[in-house]
Amino acid sequence: MKRMIMLKCFILTLLGGFVLEVVVHAQDQSGFISIDCGLAEDSNYTDDTTGIAYSTDAAFIDTGLSNSILSEFITNSLELQLWTVRSFPEGSRNCYNLSAAQGKGKKYLIRAAFMYGNYDNQDQVPKFELHLGADLWDTVEPENASTIIKKEIIHVPLSNYIYVCLVNTNFGTPFISALELRLLSYSMYPTQSELESLASFSRLDFGSSSTTKQVVRYPDDFYDRIWFPFNTPADWVSLSTSLAINTANIYEPPFTVMSTCCNAARSNQTREFNICLDNKLWFGPLDPVFLSTSTIFSTTWGSKAVFDYSFVKTQKSDLQPIINALEIYIVKRFLESQTDEDDAFFSISVSPSPVSVSAIVNIKSLYGVMRNWQGDPCAPKAYLWEGLDCSYNGHDPPRIIYLNLSSSGLTGVIPPFISNLTLIQSLDLSNNSLTGPLPEFLSQLRFLKVLNLKGNKFSGPIPVELIERAKNGSLSLRTCPIEGGTYVSKVIGTPGYLDPEYYETNRLNEKSDVFSFGIVLLELITGRPAIAKREEKGRHILQWVNFMLETRDIGNIIDPRLEGEFDTNSVWKAVKVAMACVSHTSIKRPTMTLVLMELKECLAAEKAGREAHESDLKDIIGMMDGEIGPW
Repeated sequence: MKRMIMLKCFILTLLGGFVLEVVVHAQDQSGFISIDCGLAEDSNYTDDTTGIAYSTDAAFIDTGLSNSILSEFITNSLELQLWTVRSFPEGSRNCYNLSAAQGKGKKYLIRAAFMYGNYDNQDQVPKFELHLGADLWDTVEPENASTIIKKEIIHVPLSNYIYVCLVNTNFGTPFISALELRLLSYSMYPTQSELESLASFSRLDFGSSSTTKQVVRYPDDFYDRIWFPFNTPADWVSLSTSLAINTANIYEPPFTVMSTCCNAARSNQTREFNICLDNKLWFGPLDPVFLSTSTIFSTTWGSKAVFDYSFVKTQKSDLQPIINALEIYIVKRFLESQTDEDDAFFSISVSPSPVSVSAIVNIKSLYGVMRNWQGDPCAPKAYLWEGLDCSYNGHDPPRIIYLNLSSSGLTGVIPPFISNLTLIQSLDLSNNSLTGPLPEFLSQLRFLKVLNLKGNKFSGPIPVELIERAKNGSLSLRTCPIEGGTYVSKVIGTPGYLDPEYYETNRLNEKSDVFSFGIVLLELITGRPAIAKREEKGRHILQWVNFMLETRDIGNIIDPRLEGEFDTNSVWKAVKVAMACVSHTSIKRPTMTLVLMELKECLAAEKAGREAHESDLKDIIGMMDGEIGPW
């Protein structure tokens, strides 16, 4: 017995033996998601053949158009799920969200079905890509309008959401007829790692009746795998049995499939054979146990174009080799990291149990954001959501660092799930109609550097920590008048130099310039920028000087480029003048006239300073003499 199997990479499962004991399961569909794509909203039905309950896809996607195939393609034998399609004339990527209740780390069979049926009356068969999450699953390319294509994959998701996406490749409008998800036992179909998924290449039922040639699926197969009848060669013998048997098999092939085989005979004779690959022993000898099931499989895979398997009986065998069923899978390595779950998901309590909901998708549904936000927010990078930016660090999951929802028609309060965006650096909610108090969790976003809230209708006080971070220059805060609380209308000037009282009073005065001048003076004395860029991660110069003053070691405060060539007393006095200028309370700051007088005294006392540094001080004082009058 010899057959040629052509594929590029594979996982092989051979189910040998006479029959398999009927596995008793409660005939429920708790591990099923069954979607008839394009079915009218609020519609559902139970398939007469399988007993599977199908629902509309309205709850799984919010883009695309519902269509029906032309009547000339509808026959009595055509599955009802193929009568309608959902097409996607807009957007480069449109995605279904199959967030299974069982969650991540489980093993699922995912199946997508396609039949064009000239639904758009254009008679132009499209070609497009099918993605699973951020990775390419397969290409959909029907030969003609009546071609039925079913793509099936066994997959272990590493997150609680499963995105099945249709991607426009500029060869026609993508469409889909049906989408199904089936929960499998985790022990089924082992792979070398969770990064390997198994795309079905072939699943065959050997020895089925040559007259009926029925496809086997649910309820005969509890997991709703689809088994196609094998076209038995003329020199093979097909047999069947209804005997009760005993088996323990992780694959749980259905009784209907295992009750038929090729080249079976009486049970009181000997059957033993080897399985060869390319005329070399691959497995054997195999002596199938009567009325039991033997499964031969491989988790290794190759990249040849042809795999030549032979079933060769041994010399002591009276009977020919047998085979009941065959499954072949193409190994798919999904290496693209999906967005970190802390960014993409949050938990909300919904009766009767907690439900996992995508944070960013929930923003869209909560606020009705009119954007084509589909699939994973950050991956692949080519389909990054509009208004988002993400950090990409090797194999680590992408993290959302920028979110711009300006002028998006948002209403209500700032939702709490934004707090899940723990690495966000810039958040723009400006020019909407948001109300209520500013939530405290905004203060806890420690990487947040830009927060734009202007153009809304907030009430109550600004969280104290946000004000403090705005004062020390580590946060650029933009907001608007807040009813019943303190507010700022707009931050002007460079972060790090702006008077902190401005954040509390929304007013500028002459002492605001004194504060800014004090920061510049500290920069000249220390040789440091107002806000450290790298090694100290945004530390403000005031924080650093205050820390150093506690040691009273003036040498560590002064610009090291002076190499100690300065008068300690004069520089110490200059530091005290600068610190007076940057007093938190404006009333405690000196006038610019007094600052000028103090700096002139410092310059007169300075004898050993470097020429470049002295020149800087002279330029500033000269500017003050020429342009600043008494205040």
